[in-house]
Amino acid sequence: MRTVKAGDYLIVDVAAARKEIEKAVKDLTEAESDVTADPAVLGGEPVFKDTRIPVRLVATMLRDGASEAELLEGYPKLNARRLELARVWAAAHPAVGRPKKLPDRSGTLRSSVSLGKLSGVGA
Repeated sequence: MRTVKAGDYLIVDVAAARKEIEKAVKDLTEAESDVTADPAVLGGEPVFKDTRIPVRLVATMLRDGASEAELLEGYPKLNARRLELARVWAAAHPAVGRPKKLPDRSGTLRSSVSLGKLSGVGA
């Protein structure tokens, strides 16, 4: 164990911190090499290489409680390592600007056609 002593009261184990930093750098380097952004693919949204799977979407789904099993079932080109790399990459590359406003899909389908006119009711 490598330690740094600063006075009589502070001793820091730098070996553990160094290992942690080395792992974080390795993970980020791997994540960077597995993510690509091409204007011809999803308008330049960062995706995993050789897929159309947005990295931020995967990281957001994980953050919001989706299980790894659900994501792996829904996205066969992903694996457990790629899920971890999505978290790493998204933490290093926060989205810029306002969040995209998603349409509300909780309601029922709406139609501009009157069903009464189609069935002859009310004519």
